[in-house]
Amino acid sequence: ILSILQHRSEPHLLIECTKALGNIGYCNTFTSGAMLSLGADRLLVELLNGDDIMTQSEIVFTALATLANICYGESTQSHIGSSPDLVETAIRIIKYGTDLLVVGEAAMLLVGIMWKNQGNKILVAGKYAIPVLLDRIMQHWDKLDEENIDCLEKNCAAMACCLLYKTNLERFYVIKGLEMCVDLCKKSSVQRVVAAISQVLVCCVPCPTDLLRWHDDEFTVPAEKFAVLPVLK
Repeated sequence: ILSILQHRSEPHLLIECTKALGNIGYCNTFTSGAMLSLGADRLLVELLNGDDIMTQSEIVFTALATLANICYGESTQSHIGSSPDLVETAIRIIKYGTDLLVVGEAAMLLVGIMWKNQGNKILVAGKYAIPVLLDRIMQHWDKLDEENIDCLEKNCAAMACCLLYKTNLERFYVIKGLEMCVDLCKKSSVQRVVAAISQVLVCCVPCPTDLLRWHDDEFTVPAEKFAVLPVLK
């Protein structure tokens, strides 16, 4: 299968091969590890960076979904995260992609890479994913068709996953992300939109120990400053 991906260019072959890899690796650390040891991630990234590949949305979507499927265990997550240009490629697709299904799947790949993996949270934020994800959220929150809401939900999930690391929260505060998301929740009356953005807001609420430390030091907690609690209520 990997040999076909490497040496053939027919779209129908590329789609079926990436689907096969996605099924082989799904929820199975052994087969995912075997695929990665043979360079499946490298070939899929090369595919995603090929000339005119973004005009072939089905291939891009399937390749992204396959990579997300491989992110099943901590070891495969770390391997995927360290794969050359993979994170950058996913962020580039989120930033510039026009097919919303593809953009959403790129966001879900980031979720797969970062899920319960602190190192990859740092890695993704270091590639400037936070402003890119925030820009996507701002683009889609007021468009109420299914494709836009689905894309919004997936980008909010990626943002929330990334913010579950304190240093990344600081990056979010610097670009006024908290204020912007609070404002969107106040403006929207659509349940799915508010629920999606609320995932991001919840990540800004400190645990009781951190909250006490902030108050002992007489600092204003950002979640309090920008009235997150009333919005969540």
